Amino acid sequence: GGHALFPAEGASRALELLLVLDEAWRRRNLGGAYDLVFVHATARSVLDFARSQLEWMAPEAQDSFDGTTGARRGGGHPLALREVRCTSSVAEALAKRPDAPKCVVAA
Repeated sequence: GGHALFPAEGASRALELLLVLDEAWRRRNLGGAYDLVFVHATARSVLDFARSQLEWMAPEAQDSFDGTTGARRGGGHPLALREVRCTSSVAEALAKRPDAPKCVVAA
């Protein structure tokens, strides 16, 4: 039950990693036991901006949209990242639920 830190070069690599981890968290129902945290000085803004730039996504990601509503087949925006909590520092990430193990993606 320790912590894991994934350093990621730049926000784009962090987003790719967060997509994979968020999916794993949802499929394995890990949210109650482990925190998944994105640490970046402007974490929330990075996610908001990425969500608005769908035309720059890989074709596979673009194909998951139905084209009219922007809804993803089978469940919402691919960058909703429901399991991810955004913080601006590792200290802030560790302060919430201090006893819970954390997976931290830091960019």
